Amino acid sequence: MPQPLVSVIVVLFNAEKTLERALDSLVGQSYANLEILLIDDGSTDESPRICDDYAERYACIQVVHQPNGGVSKARQAALDRVNGLYLTHVDADDWVEPDMIEKMVSAIETEGADILFTDYFEVFSDMSRRCRQDPGADRSAPTLLRKLFNFDLMGFCCTKLYRTELCRKVRYVPDTLHFREDEL
Repeated sequence: MPQPLVSVIVVLFNAEKTLERALDSLVGQSYANLEILLIDDGSTDESPRICDDYAERYACIQVVHQPNGGVSKARQAALDRVNGLYLTHVDADDWVEPDMIEKMVSAIETEGADILFTDYFEVFSDMSRRCRQDPGADRSAPTLLRKLFNFDLMGFCCTKLYRTELCRKVRYVPDTLHFREDEL
């Protein structure tokens, strides 16, 4: 049985210092059936060139260059283009483990879930720590929403794998929101 397509959304603005590390971690995934959508939100540094270089080298990468409109508009542009059965987000200053997507797809399919929460690491210059995302036994919508609002679970979208059909009607409104738009 073929692997389901996974769409990886990378929204970026002036990310030249971290973008290559993020992209290398994505193109090096053990999971092969990926589409990587790079949404360049009007970068004025070398980010557009880096995006185009990677797209030339890797067929799974698509680039959208758009005028700077903020992260909400950029995320919306990506959501309007995804083709995968599943989707995830990776920030341009993040990087992922080589088998992350493979493990995420296996887990979401095993569980029959619509959204998968993953653990993540916070990395600082002098230390790093693993942050657990444990939804607990009660995985009802009200309980999970309460945990998100209480910060018992983190709402940022880069620690999730979503069944794409759930996101088809998502509209990032207002598009002027630049902070915690992913949590909403």
